[in-house]
Amino acid sequence: MNALSNRLFARRLHKSLCLALLVVGLISMPHFAYGQEAPAAQTAIRRIRAGHPRLYLTSDDLPSLRAAREIGLRGRIWRNMIASADWCRQQPPRTEWIATAADDPQFENLYDRFYAAMHDLAIVETLAFTAVLSEPAANPYVTPARDWLLAAAKVWGHEKDNPPDQSKAYAVMRITKGLAVGYDLLYEHLTPAERDQVRGALVGVMNSYFTFFQAPTTAGEGYNKHHGSVDAAPFGVAALALLGEVPQAEEWLELAIAKHVDYLLPEALTPSGTSDQSSNFWASTVLYRIQLIDALERVTGRNLLREFPRALPGHIALAAVAGPQPADLTTNECERSVIFGPNYGQLNYWSPELVYLARVHRRPIYQYLAFWDESLGSLQRTRFITPNRREELLFGNGPYAFLWYDANVPAEVEPNLPMSFEFPEPEVNEAYLRDS
Repeated sequence: MNALSNRLFARRLHKSLCLALLVVGLISMPHFAYGQEAPAAQTAIRRIRAGHPRLYLTSDDLPSLRAAREIGLRGRIWRNMIASADWCRQQPPRTEWIATAADDPQFENLYDRFYAAMHDLAIVETLAFTAVLSEPAANPYVTPARDWLLAAAKVWGHEKDNPPDQSKAYAVMRITKGLAVGYDLLYEHLTPAERDQVRGALVGVMNSYFTFFQAPTTAGEGYNKHHGSVDAAPFGVAALALLGEVPQAEEWLELAIAKHVDYLLPEALTPSGTSDQSSNFWASTVLYRIQLIDALERVTGRNLLREFPRALPGHIALAAVAGPQPADLTTNECERSVIFGPNYGQLNYWSPELVYLARVHRRPIYQYLAFWDESLGSLQRTRFITPNRREELLFGNGPYAFLWYDANVPAEVEPNLPMSFEFPEPEVNEAYLRDS
């Protein structure tokens, strides 16, 4: 904490101390009411944007995005993206599916599968985004991006025959989203047979998980809120990638929207705007919300933020982000830049979400905190590697920051920011006091 003392002082409120702290003035801290949203409209799909890419950018966006690759803060993001993509294209694509072990007393198989899915998701998306945003002539990223996408589709397509459950969904839905994003971005670089291969893998897994999601409790009341968000949002993104091409996709999408409208958007974050399990789950819950919300509006015109205007609260970031993230991170440390954050959940895990919050809320402070991360745009490599298979946990959300960055929002400290924050729900029970 000494290294952060000029930035922030934070104390967790234990139940035995709550009354005393409230008496001495904590009760006066600003409460950021989240509140219940009004019932949302029906989930009917209003329109479908044709063609690809369409989830997070369109062909019409490419000239301006390419022109901005070396400009200002977006240029920093791009340079970090390129460095990560150069590493990714040196990695051999996966060739072997990791089947679910019937007997897994130490959860080694569970973590092998989870880390493998996250590893492949990060590489597939990093390469696909970089390939599409690079100049078409002599593009070194298209071939490895296509190779990785096709290999991942072949390997993870086996999940269609692997009966879904909560443990599997947490990994399988993420890599399924990665296949969908890769399919969308690389569509023009794939032959008809290759498109069929990726689409076939997606349809097989989505059909299997559609049955899983039809259970009212799956990503509904009683389901883990963080897992529910991470499960249902990728299911919706994959449906959006196939909308208009696969007849079932409209039904898949309506189910994903219903899960969010009925439960996840009003309930998955606390009224004060964090997670009731961990502030780190705020970051991943918000990330997957954004990925669904952003793609849904672009493809169908439906704007869930109009229906749920408080769906993207950011005050936990104002409370907990405590210091910068160096560009060359050699050691993952707990609480290095985010208080109460695990070693993988530091500023480089939060910064893409902050870029989007700056864009939608027009708040310079979110932009300022995001660019405290000098690695913004990079692939995040963690210290987590499984002991026998040597599966490495990766996070590859950097390219989204490139797309979500809005140069019209300055990266500045806002005047009169609060210096104290309370997250008073019994499940959270935290307060943060800042000295700057």
